[in-house]
Amino acid sequence: MGALVGFAVLMLGIGAINVLFVPFLVNDLHLPETYLGFIDLVQMIGMLAITGAIGRLAYRFQPWQIIGSGIIALGVFLGAVGWVEEAWVLFPLSFMWGVAIAPAEASATTIMQSTPDEIRGRAISAISTVNGTTNVISMALAGFLGAAIGARLSFVVGGAFAIIGGALAWIIMRGKPISDMAQAAGSIDVSPQTSYSPDE
Repeated sequence: MGALVGFAVLMLGIGAINVLFVPFLVNDLHLPETYLGFIDLVQMIGMLAITGAIGRLAYRFQPWQIIGSGIIALGVFLGAVGWVEEAWVLFPLSFMWGVAIAPAEASATTIMQSTPDEIRGRAISAISTVNGTTNVISMALAGFLGAAIGARLSFVVGGAFAIIGGALAWIIMRGKPISDMAQAAGSIDVSPQTSYSPDE
């Protein structure tokens, strides 16, 4: 539930940012659209740079700490785009996007792996459905948001949504190690309510 809520609220902010990013590059910073490819490349470099440390982070911290702080950090660096005046600033920011989100996504995967087999499919389906729905809703409203408050303030609002999502994930999951969550989920009775005799 913590991962579902945290990433769902995050996607509410990111959807609008994804739609408005290219207009922001072209209209506000007066850059060619090709800059987007280089910015995505730097974000990928950030994700690769943190990959080697994910194991050490997972050893020292609980998934709820990594997911919550990762989403919050992503919101801070996304919201900071609203104040960008020079193109070069986008590159360190995009690097930090990759650094912030990679451990959070890895920890969410760990939680899914620790979910009992009986409910894993439903859990993954629920998270995927909710994330996809909130992302589409955010993208659909992005045009209205951009027209009403402008691209820069939209980035700030999107970053604020991400910060709220990270805080909610932190609060909901706080103090619940994976072993406890898996044990609690495993206590749910999902077996068919049909009795069989030993002969059967």
